[in-house]
Amino acid sequence: MGTVKYFRLRDGKATPFTPKREPNSLQTAVSEKELQTLCENNLEVLFGVRLLQTECSVIGGRMDTLGLDGQNRPTIIEYKRGRNKYLINQTAYYSKCLQKFLRTAFEEKVRRKWKNQKINWHKCPRLICVAAGFTEEDIALQEMIETLELVRYGFLDKNFQELKLDWKPKAVPYGSHDRTLDDMWKDYLHWQNYINGLGEEGVIWEEFRQESNEAPHQAFYRQTKNGKRAGFAILEIKDYPIRIWARKNFFLPYRYNIKSWHPPVYTHHGPESVERIKDQLRAAYEAAYESEADD
Repeated sequence: MGTVKYFRLRDGKATPFTPKREPNSLQTAVSEKELQTLCENNLEVLFGVRLLQTECSVIGGRMDTLGLDGQNRPTIIEYKRGRNKYLINQTAYYSKCLQKFLRTAFEEKVRRKWKNQKINWHKCPRLICVAAGFTEEDIALQEMIETLELVRYGFLDKNFQELKLDWKPKAVPYGSHDRTLDDMWKDYLHWQNYINGLGEEGVIWEEFRQESNEAPHQAFYRQTKNGKRAGFAILEIKDYPIRIWARKNFFLPYRYNIKSWHPPVYTHHGPESVERIKDQLRAAYEAAYESEADD
């Protein structure tokens, strides 16, 4: 299969085309079922696969689409409207079920539908996962499973008339910015080192917090002149971009009271915002020592 293919959809039928331009963001399907129906109505055009059965039941689940490709390989296709961390494991399980328990039944279905059709069981089944995005773990697993294809889909328009299929997807972006988990981790380490560098070794300490009314975040504290501790900085790490918070008011409670903090700066913001948050973090570090806070 090619790396990227585009299809125009008219009355549910797909035909290849070349777009003049691609929008900055793609639309996802209305539902997983609609995505499956669209693909099953165009299996040969989209994936070079003939449909054998839809919703094939196995112990513990159902294979979305079962077919035979142009090389006569049994093919399993699974769909997810968005992304799903269980997609690869689920598809691999279905592959094992087909080979170990359903091979005879599969061959019988093929004979009934296509008579003397030969089946190529070498290096198969072919596994196709169609989703709006994939994780870095998914990409790594693809390199280990020879017959696995990860296909990222997206619609170029809000009317779902132009479809993009990408056979070489990058890892799923965090938030609305095309950055990966690796980028997020690098940003986190950069700002963690910066905040810890505001004081001498042992003066600042960290704590991961995720209470019911808080987003997951790394909190940074320093000891006050009275021997208590005051939280002065936060790295909010729920997704990308990371948000950096500097405390401005030590009289109000720490617990994510919005009045206690300067407006957050996102790690993808420009140099001016970055310099501003650095100044605010330095000021918060100094103010924490003089405060009466006990966080």
